[in-house]
Amino acid sequence: MYQREFAQRLVAKPGDNLYCRLSCNAQLLAKTDHLLKVSKNSFRPPPKVDSSVVRIEPRNPPPPVNFSEWDGLVRLCFQRKNKTLAALFKNKHVLELLENNYKTYCSLNNKVRTAYRVPRTWHAAAASYVRVLNECDVMMCTECVGGCKRGCE
Repeated sequence: MYQREFAQRLVAKPGDNLYCRLSCNAQLLAKTDHLLKVSKNSFRPPPKVDSSVVRIEPRNPPPPVNFSEWDGLVRLCFQRKNKTLAALFKNKHVLELLENNYKTYCSLNNKVRTAYRVPRTWHAAAASYVRVLNECDVMMCTECVGGCKRGCE
């Protein structure tokens, strides 16, 4: 049982106004379902907020994703509320950050660094992450991948 506002964010689907980093990460690692709303009048003394019961069922086995890398990407994507993903991945600072992270990854894992080119469009960069989401059975708004007009990014 959680506070209603937190529960709504936890179970929000892509395209909802409440979809956020919490929703994305929670749904990557578990299936979340809103079961029922519990009124504040059900308690004595009544609290100031309503509650909701949420079922959280962990995915077994967990998706094959490095969570610290995933969380870094999701943090970038949800950095600014009204900024689109297209604008985010065209930002010079973000592209430099991604390139530096790639160089660090190659040096830490003894990989030969190929000529890394930043994709011309954000869609090419995001396609691999969307593939991971689809493999892990996480719902994605197909309109968001192509530049959603509802502000889902």
